[in-house]
Amino acid sequence: MKALAVALLILMPLHLVEALECGDAQTQAEMNACAYADYRQAESTLSASYSAVLKHTSDVAQRQLLETAQQRWREYQEADCQFQSYAGRGGSLYAMSYTDCLAGASRQRTVALDAMQNCPEGGVNCTFSAD
Repeated sequence: MKALAVALLILMPLHLVEALECGDAQTQAEMNACAYADYRQAESTLSASYSAVLKHTSDVAQRQLLETAQQRWREYQEADCQFQSYAGRGGSLYAMSYTDCLAGASRQRTVALDAMQNCPEGGVNCTFSAD
């Protein structure tokens, strides 16, 4: 389902997405393109945060736990966004609604991963100690 929604959004040429002023989006296609651009940005930021945490997680067992957690979080993100956007399936707003959900979830996960990197000294819930 995620692949279908993203594929529909990709149909708009990338150069049009980048040139579009999202505050002025008028058509559903333009709004979908803006939602997709927002999702791409949220995913880029999430990827950087995840990579930073992974880089600082040196214990092999803990690293595997992080990788498993991220994989399961992705599964949750997919299922939750399918649920949240279900009412719009088949409609013109579905792709935008689904992609907005994915972007929002990605931003929330980024906050959680960033918090792992900013633990107070001696914090028992810290995943690793800062360099």
